[in-house]
Amino acid sequence: MSDQHKNPTVAHEDEDPRGQEEAHPRDGAPRDKPWHTDEPQADDTQANSQPENDDEDQPHPREEQTDPAFSANATKEQLEARLHVLELALRASEARLAETLKRQDDMVTAYRKMQTEFEGAKQRLDRERNEKLERERRTLIEVFFDPLDNLERSIAAATATTCDDKLLDGLKLVLRQFQNSLMDLGLERLDPKGQPFSPELHEALSVQPVKDPAQDGMVLEVWQVGYKVGDRLLRPARVLIGKKQ
Repeated sequence: MSDQHKNPTVAHEDEDPRGQEEAHPRDGAPRDKPWHTDEPQADDTQANSQPENDDEDQPHPREEQTDPAFSANATKEQLEARLHVLELALRASEARLAETLKRQDDMVTAYRKMQTEFEGAKQRLDRERNEKLERERRTLIEVFFDPLDNLERSIAAATATTCDDKLLDGLKLVLRQFQNSLMDLGLERLDPKGQPFSPELHEALSVQPVKDPAQDGMVLEVWQVGYKVGDRLLRPARVLIGKKQ
């Protein structure tokens, strides 16, 4: 039997120790990269050789060319064409301005019309409200005409007879307070004795012949006083007038 087969240890010592380390690496030792891999490796040289700015390869946009009509070498035809274009633009601008001004004038006219209508409606409402208040005031005042007449008759009757002066003074005081309160509401008393007869304010119940020309057409007697509020007559004064024979 040969020495190789007798001592197997010797046979293993002849093998390459590096191959043993690669076949059985120690724990924690770094492993070399595999010799062959399916993934392609990135080439750092090619990556670094790429241009940083891709815009350098892109074509630049064409610069806007200057209108030949504004150049120093512009021809007469070019100037006239440019002038014609400017005139058209000016006319269009003037037309738009005129339209804008017209719309503005229409808005102002509409606003003034609306304001006038509003003022008219306000005045009409104020007038209607005042007329309503005036009617209500007249209605309130007219209710006291009969009590006033009766109180005046009572005072006249008490004056014609023997009556307690204190009682008569009290009735007159009440009458004055009553009349003053109604006057505060705008009531005006019509007692036209000795005044010319006025058909707008007086009602002639009878005519008495007179010889004195100065009494012709004059109120000789007032049988019932009249009342008015402002320019509106509430009750005419019922009177006796004189007429010359």
